[in-house]
Amino acid sequence: MSHPPGSAVGAAPRGITAARVLAPALRGVGLLTGWGDGLSGWEVPQPDGARGLVPVPTPALAGERFRRATRECLLAVAAGRAAVADAGLDPAALAGS
Repeated sequence: MSHPPGSAVGAAPRGITAARVLAPALRGVGLLTGWGDGLSGWEVPQPDGARGLVPVPTPALAGERFRRATRECLLAVAAGRAAVADAGLDPAALAGS
């Protein structure tokens, strides 16, 4: 898709006023790595002879509802909890009413 010269990408067509949309703010990161949780585990130097892939351990989550959950589900829940903790939020604040 081409845009006419001098027009901004995503600009409203002539004669139409575009509404401002506020984007959500990123408050926390839920990063799980084989070196550790969070961004601090990201910058770990790799020792000589290290493998190219470092497995992420499967999180052990308490509760009957996680007993038969897939590994991907457990990782997603753990990443969500890590993001909430990184943002300094109380998990109850996200529970809803």
